[in-house]
Amino acid sequence: MDYYFQDGTTKTPAAFLNELKPVLGNVLIRIRLVFKNLTRVPSEADVLNAANALLDSKIRRRRSLVIQTLSDPVSIQNVIYEKIGNNSYIISFAFQITNVTISKDLQLRNGTYDLIQNTINSLLNTILNVKDAPAFVFPQANYTFNGTAIEANFEYIFVEGETKWTPSGFLSANLNISELSTFTTPAAQTESTVHVVLRPTTLVVVQTRMLFNSSCPVPSESLVLRAIQTLLSAQLTNLTDSVNRLNFTYEKISETSYAVFFTLSISNISMSKNAELRNDTYTQVENIINNALNTLLNDAGAAPFEPQSSFFTSSGNQVNGDMEYYFQDGDTKTPAAFLDELTPVLGNVLIRIRLVFKNLTRVPSEADVLNAANALLDSKIRRAQCLITANQQLHFQECTAN
Repeated sequence: MDYYFQDGTTKTPAAFLNELKPVLGNVLIRIRLVFKNLTRVPSEADVLNAANALLDSKIRRRRSLVIQTLSDPVSIQNVIYEKIGNNSYIISFAFQITNVTISKDLQLRNGTYDLIQNTINSLLNTILNVKDAPAFVFPQANYTFNGTAIEANFEYIFVEGETKWTPSGFLSANLNISELSTFTTPAAQTESTVHVVLRPTTLVVVQTRMLFNSSCPVPSESLVLRAIQTLLSAQLTNLTDSVNRLNFTYEKISETSYAVFFTLSISNISMSKNAELRNDTYTQVENIINNALNTLLNDAGAAPFEPQSSFFTSSGNQVNGDMEYYFQDGDTKTPAAFLDELTPVLGNVLIRIRLVFKNLTRVPSEADVLNAANALLDSKIRRAQCLITANQQLHFQECTAN
């Protein structure tokens, strides 16, 4: 049976088509600037006075959403100050973008995340960087999607140290209050070195390869990707906040082996500038990735599977890693929930056959038909057997008088 549908058709598989449509939702952006281990912590009044004097009102004050355009993030809260401990504090901002087209497909939604990241980068440069200075590229935010809206959470940590930076008036005022040292104001600066920001949050990107060998034929690509998407939808909220991007692909290797690739990124990881001390960071990254994959693919309470090999490198404020897993028949530590999604179910098949005789000169009686069946058909065909194999006897129904 063939069906044909096109734009304008009134009778369609509506529920199916609705599942394919992107949703029109909102994007909530939360930005936290964390100043840690300072010699002096400014008061809330100091910070808010600096914000009122040196930040655009579109950034620092809550606005009405009705005046917003599609690409314009609107501030939905006033600047918030929070002191944490004796020598640290946080400045928080929140923005919203409405009427954003969001794909339900995870891989297509990554394009939306990239656009949001550009918006966040622009906001941060407006808040932290001097006007007309080269834009600074900030680490990736943490993204979550609940079916109708995206929430982007970004945290940037400042501690005393040294790096190249051209602070905005607002950032300079806060650093001066905190007695953070030996730099001049932006107006008088002749070079861009400022003594702030020892280590911005490190971005980590890890590709994992899971190789499955079996004596059975491999599952199809569509079945594997659908199984992962099902598990991701169920477990997304259980993944650690630091895991903020996750893509996956499938590769058939042979008739009995296939591989699944996961690419994950992590934020909020601190890394030493000393290359010899980075092994601790690499171990931390490996543990986070392995825990995330077990959360996604394994049964709750099951023994965790672990990678057979891993390799990490770093450049600047980014870590890149590769992790490999191998599974075969008989292994006790496996991604059990994922494999269960691929396992065929043991079920029943019900077959109903109707023979319709139409427009006859004479319609036989029920007795005629059943007598013929009893005389000429095998009893396995015409009579109900044990419920394991059949569920009704031959049935006759007269539909019309002719």
